[in-house]
Amino acid sequence: MDGLARAVGDGLVGLWANAFEAVGAALRGAWNQLLLTVPGPLLAVVAFVGLASLAWLLAKR
Repeated sequence: MDGLARAVGDGLVGLWANAFEAVGAALRGAWNQLLLTVPGPLLAVVAFVGLASLAWLLAKR
């Protein structure tokens, strides 16, 4: 029974590790595409406006 529990545990750990790896790769890809699309100094302005808008929406709640 110990071998079954270990195999199931290893399978679940592998599933979670691969899921986090896929999410990380997607975020890195999106970030790299954003860096290619928006020039450097303008990216800071876009990020600030986005975060300020999000903060405003959360503050209004």
